[in-house]
Amino acid sequence: MIGEMSRTCPDCRSALETKTLEGITIDACPSCAGIFFDEGEVCQLKAKGLQAFDAVEDAVVPSIVVEHSSDRSRMCPSCHTGMDKFRYLYNSRLILDECERCGGIWVQDGELGKMKEVLEECLGHGKGKPVTVVTGAHPATAVPEHYRGRMQRVHEFLTGVGRK
Repeated sequence: MIGEMSRTCPDCRSALETKTLEGITIDACPSCAGIFFDEGEVCQLKAKGLQAFDAVEDAVVPSIVVEHSSDRSRMCPSCHTGMDKFRYLYNSRLILDECERCGGIWVQDGELGKMKEVLEECLGHGKGKPVTVVTGAHPATAVPEHYRGRMQRVHEFLTGVGRK
């Protein structure tokens, strides 16, 4: 069954530790400070407010330095299948890893802060150009079938940003 096997960090292979931060139970690597969010947990974190991203990031501190390769494929800590890389909110510069099978998301140390920055830009709180997300099927922006579910989740996430 998914999630019943021990969870291992896809970057440094350390056993992940279960932590409850900001009222959300996450799996964090005590070595490299990567965090695995089960499906829906990033949305729960976002619902706590953007400051929650900093609180979780600050609570998970690395004890080693891991050289991250953007080319390397990661294995899902939950279901042990390959994770897919995706551009956070589709047109930001931040690349994250998601498991298509279980919906989990792997976040490396420092990436929660980057996610917060992207969300601040979406809300108009950031200094950069606002991020836009294409949710309709326009001929110039047609979306491959395997991304439609992910896009729907991102759309739901964005429409909930700033709501309590």
